[in-house]
Amino acid sequence: MNELLTILMRRDGLSREEALETIRDAREAVMEALENGDDPEEIFADIMGLEPDYIIGII
Repeated sequence: MNELLTILMRRDGLSREEALETIRDAREAVMEALENGDDPEEIFADIMGLEPDYIIGII
């Protein structure tokens, strides 16, 4: 998760708290997608703007 924090803070100019909130929101959406049978990687990419490879950082 530290890598995701760093990326969001540098790329998007977010504060640490804002980056953590974004990660929490993405995690919640990914877990919901899994429960609903939706594609969690697509949800992750839409929210985070990152390749699905980074999804491991929130699970």
